Amino acid sequence: LFIRKSHFTLLHPDATTPTPLTRSITHMPRGTRDRIAGADLLFLGGATSTDRSWRTEGLDWFPAEHITDTQVDRAITTAPDAAGGPVDVLVTHETGTTAFAALAADSEHARDKVGDPLGDADRARIDRVLTAVHPTVHIHGHHHTRFAAPLDGDLTGVLDIALAKETDDGSVVVLDTHAGGPDQWTWSVPVAHRQVITDTGWYPVDEFTVTGSGPLWPWADTELPWPTPAFTADTPAATVESVTAHRMTLQRFLDRGGGTHRLPRTRWMRLDADKAVEAHPQWAGPAERFTHWLTTEDLTALATHLLDPRPECDVYRALSTMPLRWGTAEIRLWATDAANQHRRRAGKIL
Repeated sequence: LFIRKSHFTLLHPDATTPTPLTRSITHMPRGTRDRIAGADLLFLGGATSTDRSWRTEGLDWFPAEHITDTQVDRAITTAPDAAGGPVDVLVTHETGTTAFAALAADSEHARDKVGDPLGDADRARIDRVLTAVHPTVHIHGHHHTRFAAPLDGDLTGVLDIALAKETDDGSVVVLDTHAGGPDQWTWSVPVAHRQVITDTGWYPVDEFTVTGSGPLWPWADTELPWPTPAFTADTPAATVESVTAHRMTLQRFLDRGGGTHRLPRTRWMRLDADKAVEAHPQWAGPAERFTHWLTTEDLTALATHLLDPRPECDVYRALSTMPLRWGTAEIRLWATDAANQHRRRAGKIL
């Protein structure tokens, strides 16, 4: 099954029923649904050609690329049967506003689309669908960037998955629905293309190699040389957020447990710590130790103190700008989600 993307026509976007093209390939028009392997999927293709100024209308960009209110209304009201039912997976080409903002913070390809009113309108319409159907997973492309993070606010409980460009690793994920309900499904880590090189260049073949197993971006499950922090109901949510952000940031430099990269921008973090001491002279001793660990790239000492949720280690997290200097929008979203989940759990316990 596939949906329309940008720069593409041939198939009518306002068709109301799936269009088989071959025995194994079917176009899913905007607002149609299907059930596959126990999962209810809703399809809403379409996305604006932001680079339309140097394309030719009717040749390589088309006004019908844009998502319409009628298509959104159909997506919200359609159902697989008379009884209706929840949407497990929303499949789109464009993404929603929140995920786009996170993508644009770290992806040049997404950043190039900032400020395009037609793109903004498409994302606002997808927001309407996300809010109305509240899928377990929203999976999309368009921005050529691999990304995955839980959404927040009204969309808490929705996992956003952005796929990379078709020639890059991370352009395909594998969903395993055999474990039970949606809360037990697992997504593979991004799979890698097998590429063939010829005299005329390289091209991907229709074969993929799974590079790992388990949940997509399994931050909590990656083997690390440090124990997972243990939070209690009394641990402040801000501490949970900071510890989570630091842990995930440190994991980036261990390849999720597969080798260490040289730590970048440590000089800037040392300067950040010095500025913090100017405002808080009582932090001078911890700051000296912290900058020493950065200078010597002592990951064990950094992790031991930054990932310890006890109050006596708060000063090291206050001195650290590691999530800002090394982190990503994805990490910040995951850390915020961890703090929100902790608040909900602590509220139930109390």
